[in-house]
Amino acid sequence: MKLFFHSPIFLGIVIFSVLAAVVYGMTLVGSPAEQRQLQFDQRRTSDLQQLASAIDTYWTQKDALPKGFDDLKNQSFTYIQSVRDPETGESYEYYVTGEKTYELCAVFATDSARYEMKTKTPFPFSTEQWNHAKGRACFAREVQSTSPIIR
Repeated sequence: MKLFFHSPIFLGIVIFSVLAAVVYGMTLVGSPAEQRQLQFDQRRTSDLQQLASAIDTYWTQKDALPKGFDDLKNQSFTYIQSVRDPETGESYEYYVTGEKTYELCAVFATDSARYEMKTKTPFPFSTEQWNHAKGRACFAREVQSTSPIIR
């Protein structure tokens, strides 16, 4: 009597099941390359948030916008992970557009709306203001005065 587990039919069913599970998993979360691009974009968003916070702190301390990222380097009470794209090493862009307004720009690999639709998980409230399409995106900002720093 032949065991069912050694039959070619059983082996075919197992192989098909494993392949179907892998394909289904990749459609849910994306390929490893897509996940890598998503991680880069999440890092870009985090970097831009940190830069905006540092600019707000600079404004509070100096009552002026910084001329560039170099002005933010020696600020106390401010953490900036990077002013450079994690993938390309290119500097993020910063433009003063008014007395209290500026733009921060970066090049994104994915569309944030696609991520939200795919996972059905909305971005946290703090990142909603950083929604972006694939490619170069600029975010117009106005400084938000932070509470006075006690020295």
